[in-house]
Amino acid sequence: MSYSSSPNVRNVINERKMKEALINYIKKNPQCNKNTVIHHCVEEKGIGSRRPLLNMIKRLIDGRILKCEKRGKSHLLTVVSENLLVSIPSDLEAVFAKFVGFLNAVKEVEKERTYLNQKYLYRGKKAMQDIAIVDRVLLLPYEVLEVITEIYMKFYESVIKFKLDNPNQISQLYGHYCEYKDKMQLFLSDNFSPTKDLINLLENRKIESPLGKLCNIVDICKFLGIEKYFYDFLYLLMTRNIEACLLLYGLENKKAKNNHLARRDKKIRHNIDIIIDQIRSKVDYFLNEQ
Repeated sequence: MSYSSSPNVRNVINERKMKEALINYIKKNPQCNKNTVIHHCVEEKGIGSRRPLLNMIKRLIDGRILKCEKRGKSHLLTVVSENLLVSIPSDLEAVFAKFVGFLNAVKEVEKERTYLNQKYLYRGKKAMQDIAIVDRVLLLPYEVLEVITEIYMKFYESVIKFKLDNPNQISQLYGHYCEYKDKMQLFLSDNFSPTKDLINLLENRKIESPLGKLCNIVDICKFLGIEKYFYDFLYLLMTRNIEACLLLYGLENKKAKNNHLARRDKKIRHNIDIIIDQIRSKVDYFLNEQ
C-alpha cells in the first residue's frame, strides 16, 4: 500500500474537507443550525457523515473557531471572526482575488501597443537605466508579489507571536500563506514572462527599502494609468496586515517593543484609514522629491 493511500492520510484529508466545508457554509450562513449545515455537507457536497461532522463541529467549538448559541431546541452556529485560524485563510483568499484583479488590469495595459514603444526611467538604486515600457509591464507583477511577501514575512516574524502562543497553529497558518504564495507565483508564470535580465534586475532591487519598492510600483502604475487598481489592492492588503505595515514602513518607532504594538491592537484597528493615508503620503512625498 502506498503512503498516500494509507488510512491515516485519508483520515487527515477527510477531516480537512469536513472542517473547510463546515466553516465555509457557516461563514456564508451565520446562525444556521447543526442539522442544516450537516445536511449541506452530506447531501449537497457529499462530504462526511452525521457523526463525524458532529464531532468536527464540537472540536471547532472547543477550539473557539465556532460559537454555538442554544435557542430552544436549536443549536445556532457562527464563525468566530477574530479567530486567526479562520480570518487569515479568508484574508489570503481575498488578497489573492484582488491580486488577480490587479494583474488583469496590467494585462490590459500590455495590449496597448502605443505605450510599449515609449521609454520609462527605472528608479532602482542599483539600476538607473531606461527600460522599455513592455519590460516594465512584465516586471510589475513580480514587484507587487515582492511587496506582498515582505508584508506577510513581517507579520509572521514580528506580529503573530503576540496573537497566538501555539507553535502548531502558527505553523499551520504559515502553511496557508505558502499555499497562496505558490498560487500567485503560478498565476504569474502562466500570464507574464519577463526576460532573465529583468528577473536579475528584480533580484538586485531586493536590497532597496520596502518604501522604495512601493514607490517604484506606484510610479509606474501612475504612468500607465492603473494606480486606482493598485491602490484598491494595496488597501485590502494593508487593512488585513496593518500591524505588519506599521513596522515595515517605519510608522512605528523601531525602538518600541513589539508587545507594545500588540497591546495597542484595538487602537490600531480603529485608525486603519489614517495609517494607510500616512503610508500613501510618504510615497507621494518621495515621488515628488524625484
